[in-house]
Amino acid sequence: MANTPNSFPNLEDILNQSRAIVNDAYNAGGGEILQDTAPFTLPYINSSLLEIQDKLGNNAEMSLMVDNFIVIGLEVVAVDPSLQTFIDVNGYHSLNSTGVAVLLDGALVLPTDLLSPEFLWERPSGSNLPFVQMSSPKEGLVSALQGPALNQWEWRQNAIWFRGATTLRDIRIRYRRLEANIAPGTDYTTIYVDFPGAANALAYLIAFRYVMSRNPDTSVLVRAEADRHLTNMLKRIVRAKQGIDYRRPAYNQMPMRNRNTYGR
Repeated sequence: MANTPNSFPNLEDILNQSRAIVNDAYNAGGGEILQDTAPFTLPYINSSLLEIQDKLGNNAEMSLMVDNFIVIGLEVVAVDPSLQTFIDVNGYHSLNSTGVAVLLDGALVLPTDLLSPEFLWERPSGSNLPFVQMSSPKEGLVSALQGPALNQWEWRQNAIWFRGATTLRDIRIRYRRLEANIAPGTDYTTIYVDFPGAANALAYLIAFRYVMSRNPDTSVLVRAEADRHLTNMLKRIVRAKQGIDYRRPAYNQMPMRNRNTYGR
């Protein structure tokens, strides 16, 4: 969501559309039942927004992608194959074979809107060198002695895990974001829904949740209209990606993430 005026509709506009759909556009559009302050309105909004984000994320919509988030100065650790480190929203930690996590730096944290990381790169801290892509093995981190580079990463338990390194490292993260829930008491006119083409789908999803709790039989029709708008929204995403060349590269031109980099 955005908090500054732009070309996207705000939540109040979308709620007004939802009220019109369910025939509750009374009080100058403010409604008699589906009002801004009704106790069920905000849960309907947040649930509908989450559904749209799931749809967009599953179709690789780029408006949910954040790139070039950089964490500077992941600390040096001991040379111990049983040791791993991890970074989450609370800081950078080390964890040894006893299972005790030790906080190394509480200022090095992941962004709170991170849903899942896509790719990671690293470089020596304090340098102006290009970042080098790290690998993420499907079978988990390899047990090995720590070296000057992190080399590998793994996403688990809502944290990014490493083996740690013997030199200070900077990491660059490309990740898929998840919008936080709209907070109670928010002025809906100040929140702009910046998901491309999602206004109609969101209006019908809110209307569907409202009607489902009152007239389940009729809600089927509203759900069908919501799905139609969702499909149209996703078609635009797919059509935009059809112009991208996805030819498979030759082996010696494959991205670093597809090569074995354990010995690097």
